[in-house]
Amino acid sequence: MVDLIREPDNVNDPDAIRVDIGGKTAGYVANSANTLTGKAKSASEIKDIIKDNQKARIMFTYIDKYVIAKLM
Repeated sequence: MVDLIREPDNVNDPDAIRVDIGGKTAGYVANSANTLTGKAKSASEIKDIIKDNQKARIMFTYIDKYVIAKLM
């Protein structure tokens, strides 16, 4: 399980969603056409539907580069 934390004050991307594992930052939800894969949703598409500290379950990794997770 990972925690998804919205970062509306992020100066680089006001739609940013941080991904934490065990209280440490592991990365961010993809938010551009260059970093999305398949039918995965971007941070901009899910930012208004996730709760604060939303949990997500890692479903699989793809090409050791993309991590696909399901909102819980």
